[in-house]
Amino acid sequence: MNGAFDINLPAASARNIGVKRDTALACRARAEADLLASAAMINANQRTRLETSAASWSARASVLERVEKGIATKAVRAAMGDPPG
Repeated sequence: MNGAFDINLPAASARNIGVKRDTALACRARAEADLLASAAMINANQRTRLETSAASWSARASVLERVEKGIATKAVRAAMGDPPG
């Protein structure tokens, strides 16, 4: 129960177990889902909001992809014994 509303809600941490949003792959999947959903919207405002959301998820995916590549590059260099940089 959450007090005033008397509705059983899962704990915040329980809702996201196993959900990986902080990867480029997950962000690209979310962008694709939003873009597909936008095509089904009758209302122009809803369609625009989903298209904007898809663009935001794509931008986030691009940033995370660069971060993931940087981490992988550093790991390879460390494994080869190269100094960082």
